[in-house]
Amino acid sequence: MKVCMLIWNFWPGPEGGAERQCRKIVKALQQHGVSSTVVTRWSKFTAPLREGREGVEVVRLGSLGPIFEALWDLRDTLRRRRLDNASYALSEGSAECCPSRLKPGMILLRLERMAFMRAARMLFKRRHRDFDLIHVHENHWLAGFAVSVGEELGLPVLIKEATFPVLPLDDALPNAAKFDVLRKKAAHLALTKEAADALASDGIAPDRIFLVPNGVEIHEMPVDGGEKDVVGFVGNERWDSFVKGFDVLLDAWEMVIRAKPESKLLVAGRMLKEDIRRHFGVQRSRAMASVEAVGWISNVDDFYKRLGLFVLPSRREGLSNALLEAQSYGIPAVVSDIPGNRAVVEHGRTGLVVPVGDAGALAHAVIGMLSDRDARRRMGVAARDRILRDFSIETTAHRLLDVYGTIIARPRGS
Repeated sequence: MKVCMLIWNFWPGPEGGAERQCRKIVKALQQHGVSSTVVTRWSKFTAPLREGREGVEVVRLGSLGPIFEALWDLRDTLRRRRLDNASYALSEGSAECCPSRLKPGMILLRLERMAFMRAARMLFKRRHRDFDLIHVHENHWLAGFAVSVGEELGLPVLIKEATFPVLPLDDALPNAAKFDVLRKKAAHLALTKEAADALASDGIAPDRIFLVPNGVEIHEMPVDGGEKDVVGFVGNERWDSFVKGFDVLLDAWEMVIRAKPESKLLVAGRMLKEDIRRHFGVQRSRAMASVEAVGWISNVDDFYKRLGLFVLPSRREGLSNALLEAQSYGIPAVVSDIPGNRAVVEHGRTGLVVPVGDAGALAHAVIGMLSDRDARRRMGVAARDRILRDFSIETTAHRLLDVYGTIIARPRGS
């Protein structure tokens, strides 16, 4: 079986949950005889346009990606300088915490996407007989584009619904409405039952909806979470600090540190020390001193082995890879009450679930967990067992193989 994995970014370019999941699933499917070609954007001048990486062909397309990334990095640098002496808050109305809402650069973004689509369409026309299926790892305009190519060349398309609510609109293309209609014609992977129900409510036929959650690699040695008063959080400052509830976490942490002054919060990802400093301010130096921004982590083992508890107060989420990873190490979690988090954390058994956006409830739950090492140990063991049973990358690979076989066996255009 030959599958084209279509994704906007791919390692070693900018990498979030969807990109990491794609990399893991390609490797797992390879063990079952599936040959994958990853088609992605060219994001860095130093990245080769085509290479074999761990037995997988990676093809990078488009001509404007490296320029766009350089300009975006410059924008980030200027933003940090401009905010050095300004009051700062991570809130829904803050464009600084939600850069995707910014209008400057939209023309360049559209040009980059159009250049990518032109190059990708040419590639598919040349090589469509090399593929049995197009698996799109994002559910926005890229999915609509894939369906347009699939209809033209007779290739079935499978779209992963990586967010909830499902089918988010994306108006960063002139023909966004057309792509919105097209993507609803494809088969869809839902990460949770709630996502599957939402897809059906949006008009996707039930026989084109497949429930396949994300998966993680299972490491041999779990973490003894009962021995550490260290809380971990993973987020991406550049894109989704508000979505991940970083502001709620920092508000809650002030309460936690008053009750448990020996505790420490590790923030991994693109959360910057400057952002933490601006949130707490000079008057709350004790809280700020207990927060460590470790930046982007290449070795997740080292990060998770430091933790006794994981927190994820997201406002929206598909199915967090970081949450799955933490639980796979035997780390209990405190999470917000949204479908993607509830699909992983069983309240009172593998962690605690608190109301969305409620810093007080989050602080109360974290303080309670940090005060009860036996409960952390017990929940950590149950969490690891649950991941082993339901969320291993091998389980996900087997489910995907079944889905691929079902889709490929259907008559073209059905």
